[in-house]
Amino acid sequence: MNKKIILILFLAVLFQACSSNKPIEVFLKTEITANKEKGVKSLLFDKKKNNQDVLNIYAGKNLPKLSSKAASFLQKDYNYLMKIYWNDTTSLYWNEKKRKEFSFSELVLTKDWMRKMLPEKDTIKYLYNVSAPLFNKNKKLVIFSISISSPPIVPVAEYLVIMKKEKRRWVLVEKVYDGGVY
Repeated sequence: MNKKIILILFLAVLFQACSSNKPIEVFLKTEITANKEKGVKSLLFDKKKNNQDVLNIYAGKNLPKLSSKAASFLQKDYNYLMKIYWNDTTSLYWNEKKRKEFSFSELVLTKDWMRKMLPEKDTIKYLYNVSAPLFNKNKKLVIFSISISSPPIVPVAEYLVIMKKEKRRWVLVEKVYDGGVY
């Protein structure tokens, strides 16, 4: 009986650990898959976007202030996210396993991006820089940021994605565009 409880606890922890990037995977899957079908190569920067930038966009503190805070912004969620994620530097980089889960062609090391991008600029269409997912207290809402560039690092779009969990599936609530790109 004791072994069964330990096994159940282990599986529960493992399931939670495996699913933390699920919202990002769900959001990117259609876009990246569509790119692959067109023969377009999409790369993922290994370095994650800064949590502080993500939280500033969520609260409407981004500059230049062309966009306001998220329509779904709640002060209590923001306070919780600030407390948990503002100084979090536990994992600043994506790894090869996550790159595969997100369906990107390749993981580009930050230090090697210029060497990689210039020779292949005709085959590489998009370079993505994605933040870690930031979950609210009850894990039913997640925010993350995505920057999309095209070689040689011309900004295409930058936005904050807000998703919520409904019936065990992640659904898009809103995309907040950061005025800093335009």
